Amino acid sequence: MLNVSKELAINLNTRSDELNESATNLEKSAAQQVEFLTNIAGVVEQIDEKIGELKESTQTNLDISLATSNISHSISKIANEILDDINKNKI
Repeated sequence: MLNVSKELAINLNTRSDELNESATNLEKSAAQQVEFLTNIAGVVEQIDEKIGELKESTQTNLDISLATSNISHSISKIANEILDDINKNKI
């Protein structure tokens, strides 16, 4: 009976060590997952910042395009007025 109790105690001790090792491995895995998710959050934040910059850049480009179009229209209008004046003076 004493041998059975001793063997059972040894088995329980071995199992306890295995469970402790498993718990340690799970803690390490959880820490790695937290680090991974933190890195992903950082990347998402950088992407959001870049999207904001691109939106600003796109708006600036649209503003420049509109201004350029308005200038082009004004130049065309002035050129047509000059041509009209030239044609009027020829007659």
